[in-house]
Amino acid sequence: MNILADQLLEEYLASDLKSVRTHSRKLTDYYLEFEPVTLEDCFDEETMKLFIFARETSPKNVRAALSALYEFAKGKGYINRLELFPILEEETSGLNTKGRKGETSFIPRKYSLMNLYANDIPLYNDIEKKLVVRAYIALCLGAGYRPVDVENMKLSDYNRETNAVINPYKVMEKTNNISVSVVDYIKLIPPASTCIEEFWDYFWSNKQMEDKEAEKFIFSVSKTKPVPQVRIALKQMTKNMGLKMELAPRDLRANMLLHSLYNSNGASLPDLIRIFGNNSITLVNALENYYKGTEMNMIQSYDPAIENAEEDEESESKKKDYIIERIIRDTKKAILLKRLYNNTCQICGESIKVNYNKNYSECHHIKPLGKPHNGSDTWDNMLILCPNHHAMFDLGCIAIHPETGEVFQSENDTYTKIQNKIHIIEKEHKLNPKYIKYHWEIRFLPNIYPIKSSLSTQYYIV
Repeated sequence: MNILADQLLEEYLASDLKSVRTHSRKLTDYYLEFEPVTLEDCFDEETMKLFIFARETSPKNVRAALSALYEFAKGKGYINRLELFPILEEETSGLNTKGRKGETSFIPRKYSLMNLYANDIPLYNDIEKKLVVRAYIALCLGAGYRPVDVENMKLSDYNRETNAVINPYKVMEKTNNISVSVVDYIKLIPPASTCIEEFWDYFWSNKQMEDKEAEKFIFSVSKTKPVPQVRIALKQMTKNMGLKMELAPRDLRANMLLHSLYNSNGASLPDLIRIFGNNSITLVNALENYYKGTEMNMIQSYDPAIENAEEDEESESKKKDYIIERIIRDTKKAILLKRLYNNTCQICGESIKVNYNKNYSECHHIKPLGKPHNGSDTWDNMLILCPNHHAMFDLGCIAIHPETGEVFQSENDTYTKIQNKIHIIEKEHKLNPKYIKYHWEIRFLPNIYPIKSSLSTQYYIV
């Protein structure tokens, strides 16, 4: 009997097993974060390890919850009764509450992800291993696939003529009360497209297949699972790059998202949300790393010591302390304002749910901090926004009218009203009119440009 992951969880939670009360919350968190569709998704080893070892609770307890669901599925006959739960209890023994083993490894901004397409590592002396590993990496870096997506990819999910692969995330929007897929296919560009073409031409171009739906794209040609070979390749490549870090296959997608933000100075965020959705835990983690690094660089570049290189070491030390204190103060102010709005966007009212009891939002400065704007780091210059509207404010795509308080969006060399008023808790949060006017005149009006209103079905990831 084939059932979906949601059905399995419903059956488990409705059962009279004693373990339900202990594990229900952890399993609900797991489903909210990773949204498994099939049982293969639900019990994917890489996905489960990511959840187990990156949690703030005990990895041992989280493993026990997933193991209980696994045994329940076996008892129902939904999976092979002889298969053992893939993550041994010994793997979680002796780890602290955060189990550092599963944290995402992010490649620093100064290193290019193009290094992961390297063609000269010892593993690649075997042509078939080379093609399989490079295709695997290309799908993760070029289309944002997770390991489970690569494993489940069918031959029919790739179009050789257009070099496009199916988008497995199916982010939906409603148009005229009809739900449609925002992005159906992701078009690959070099070097990712080259890796996939070479793989296809070697393994599949001359084979006659009656049912492409039944054939898996990569796993049908690999004698052993590709993941161990990918791990070996990544270890060799990061070593060649001079990085003292361990990069796992599941880290590839996270780094693709982060470096897409780096390479576009944040401008790619709306497209990433349209492709992967705003509830993706991996995208949220990438955003946190991107904005953390961006804000730190911005504040450090405004170090007054740069303006007067002749000042003594004691003075320079005091200024560095001031910068650190300012970063801490900024964080506290943003946190307090986020709490006031319950991490809800003041434009659209949406809130990104990271897990069962945690939501994510971003703090936007209407008049930017630092030179040349020198905006104030105070509540009257702050808005709490979702990542999409944060990016649109930063890019000058939307703005608050300085006289009416209405929200406008640039469109076809003009602007149109999209909202009557921004949500404001007036007793505690008042915006300064001079900051609103500054953003309108300096950031919004000079940057009016056409914005596509129709839904696109094909995207490039750069």
